[in-house]
Amino acid sequence: MTRAEPPPPAAGLIATAVALHQAGRIAEARTVYERALAATPDDADALYGLGVLRVQEGALDAGIVLLRRTTALRPRHGPALIALGGALARVGRPAEASAAL
Repeated sequence: MTRAEPPPPAAGLIATAVALHQAGRIAEARTVYERALAATPDDADALYGLGVLRVQEGALDAGIVLLRRTTALRPRHGPALIALGGALARVGRPAEASAAL
């Protein structure tokens, strides 16, 4: 009998961060996303969640960096591409926004 693979180290943290984010508990969600990324720096889900959150907070440049990292890891991550395009449009970079979409 084989044992099931344990979940990735950040999986529980990401689930918690998403729940906090959806509940509008932004500061707490940011902290938990950051903890998830400290454990697994290239986790596309954590990068995406934190990227969206940073854009929502108005930290557009930080959000763009995180969303670019997400799409570098997962080029077909539709929600990340849409969020990246929106953030780029908001900072006045329409050509890059169009390319992201």
